[in-house]
Amino acid sequence: MPYTDPMRTQETLVSEAEGLQLFLPFVAEPPPVGGERPLLSRVLARHPSRRRIVRMVDLALDYFPELEGIPIRIGIARGAQGYASLDEPAIWLNPRGLCYQTIAHELVHLLQARGEVPLGERSCDLYSLARALLLVDAAPVYLEIPAALTGPRGTLRPGASRLIHDTAREAVARRGRGERRYIRWFENQVAAKAESIRARAGPGIV
Repeated sequence: MPYTDPMRTQETLVSEAEGLQLFLPFVAEPPPVGGERPLLSRVLARHPSRRRIVRMVDLALDYFPELEGIPIRIGIARGAQGYASLDEPAIWLNPRGLCYQTIAHELVHLLQARGEVPLGERSCDLYSLARALLLVDAAPVYLEIPAALTGPRGTLRPGASRLIHDTAREAVARRGRGERRYIRWFENQVAAKAESIRARAGPGIV
């Protein structure tokens, strides 16, 4: 049976009928690189949003040099923002409200499947936030982000993307130095920074 997060779903289990298995559970911001581009499922190839989706995935892949040269299949997700496969390099995305953060999250799952990123949804969120500032265009699902940094429907207030991205990069660097509670450190730091800004400038980031 599919699993749906009651809050804001990022991952669902793929139904048995589809015959797919969802893989559940560095820092890199290189110049754009070239490589194999996505392979479209038949459903996506006929979808009216296919050009927008492919353009967004194509741009996001520029920041994932580890996946260069690997054909990645992309399809349409139903009832979830997105999910990824364990068995093959494939992701499914929901055209409705699609953001770069969702795409980055699913691509990080592919890195997890290759053993290049720690397992787990919270690690996946953190590593996707640390990947590139451009890809931080919405709040993550599995990490705690203060309300002062967010707007309606998971959007981010001005300045929040930079704060979150920079803090995520430092958290990943701390993990590389052996810190085990790097995810909690990230959440605590973001909360402290948001409170400091709110105290100086009022609600939200200006």
